[in-house]
Amino acid sequence: FWLKGSLLPVPHSLCRMGCLFSSGGGQKPCAELSTQTKERLKELFDKMDIDKSGDIKFGEAVAFWGKNFAKVNAQAFFNEVDADESKAITFEEYVGFWKNVKQSGYDEESILEEVQGMIEGGSWVDWKDGRTTDKPPSGRISQTKC
Repeated sequence: FWLKGSLLPVPHSLCRMGCLFSSGGGQKPCAELSTQTKERLKELFDKMDIDKSGDIKFGEAVAFWGKNFAKVNAQAFFNEVDADESKAITFEEYVGFWKNVKQSGYDEESILEEVQGMIEGGSWVDWKDGRTTDKPPSGRISQTKC
């Protein structure tokens, strides 16, 4: 996996944080996503939720990525998105992750491009969003959900 917008591997020292960002003395609320983006995110989520239980389990993520470094992609995905460390990613956690990506400065066109790439079998991408793929969420500064 690679840091979006970088030609270098993901640094291991990035801090992890939830969807609210500190801004001076206050916090900025999560960015909202367009209906089009939410629909595309739902398409990818549903494709990964193989048993249609309403959440994505690690085994489903491995199966989704198949032979494309499946365990590496699945672990990176879970380390970034499974905010409550339940070993299952709910749609709420998943959308919260993407809101965090947008809040970090990415536009929806970039998000949609990467989501489409994953729908077509591409790898998980690490974004410069304050989260990292190398360890579980317990190291986050904040686990606030959107």
